[in-house]
Amino acid sequence: MADFNAKSKAAYNKKADNYDDTHDGRFTRKFKQLLVSEVALRDNATVLDVACGNGSFLIILTPLKA
Repeated sequence: MADFNAKSKAAYNKKADNYDDTHDGRFTRKFKQLLVSEVALRDNATVLDVACGNGSFLIILTPLKA
């Protein structure tokens, strides 16, 4: 099982490096931008990112908390 987990992690890390430049990444970009335009975060808000890719959406949300 450890070998499977290591292979899975390596495969994900390879995809995550350039995910935003792939077809899927470009496709989801407009939805991320729509969400950002609709979200109003309170000061000191906590955002839970569950299985949402490589974390780029959290980077987009960061200025909203400033």
